Amino acid sequence: MLENITDEKLKKLTLPQLNALCEEARQKIISTVFRNGGHLSSNLGTVELSVALHYVFDFPEDKLIFDVGHQCYTHKLLSGRFDKFETLRKKNGLSGFPKREESEYDCYNTGHAGTSVSAALGIAKARDVKGENFNVIAVIGDGSFNNGLVYEAFNSLRLLNTRVLVILNDNGMSIAPTVGSMHEYLEILSENTEHKEKRDKHAKIFERFGFKYDGVYDGNDLAKMIEKLLEVKQRLKTESVILHIVSKKGKGYELSQENPEAKKVI
Repeated sequence: MLENITDEKLKKLTLPQLNALCEEARQKIISTVFRNGGHLSSNLGTVELSVALHYVFDFPEDKLIFDVGHQCYTHKLLSGRFDKFETLRKKNGLSGFPKREESEYDCYNTGHAGTSVSAALGIAKARDVKGENFNVIAVIGDGSFNNGLVYEAFNSLRLLNTRVLVILNDNGMSIAPTVGSMHEYLEILSENTEHKEKRDKHAKIFERFGFKYDGVYDGNDLAKMIEKLLEVKQRLKTESVILHIVSKKGKGYELSQENPEAKKVI
């Protein structure tokens, strides 16, 4: 199924078929990284997110920015690069990061951490000035979320008066376990609680910057991800949203889940 997937075909798949596509993508990523090296755990954790994004949004018309870019393997598989995927990270092969020269689906070259929100704001404001109509999405990990550049961008959102979706992929890891005050804050937000009022109270900090906060606290549940992204897509017509998802780094591969710091598990 993955070999012949197109945007049109993907959007016609049933939920069981989409889940099967996720597992096929996982196996392709695992087998390729075993041969070529690469970022295994981070990509296994973002399979459902990537499939849900491609199901709900309209790429490449909508713009997708990964931060850091090494989370993009499933995105590459879904955007016409399946046949070349075995060349990942090889000379003259596919880059291990988004690359504009490689595909129109990659709108921003992302190799360093912390640049996605700034880039998303710039693209969104240019869209507004030109009178265009598309969505801009930044996917940022909780490790990258500690970069000061992210908060400089946050500080500019109200001034620029534009609309973006920031997806915070929170797996508790960067190169090593995430630490610091923001990490502790995100843990509070993702606590398993039915008290929505408590979560809303803690999430007020994002509203100060101009974002509406929302969350999916099992980001590897494809049905929940699709449902929430469909809702958020409508909200993006009038407001910016930060969507906090909690995912499992190394999802679907036991050795990788137990050793998420390893790029390549053998």
